[in-house]
Amino acid sequence: MTNLSLQAIKKQVDEMSLAEQLELIAYIVQKARQIPSLSAETKAIERLKDTEEPSQWITAIAQDDDINEQDLKNWLHQRGYQTEISH
Repeated sequence: MTNLSLQAIKKQVDEMSLAEQLELIAYIVQKARQIPSLSAETKAIERLKDTEEPSQWITAIAQDDDINEQDLKNWLHQRGYQTEISH
């Protein structure tokens, strides 16, 4: 949203009565509560509903599977992580 748009909105809000301003705030709060949360916690809880789908989990390997450290390091590097794998 541009600064000009924000100024126009502020001007309109300033021209409202206190009752209208409070009604607007209540409306905004109500709408904000309807927006689903996109937090990491919410996403993790959503993934718990489908524990059989390995693509939904960071760890999609079995306990005894070998890990190719170079592939892992490359994968992390491609995603912008600096890596140092310790043993």
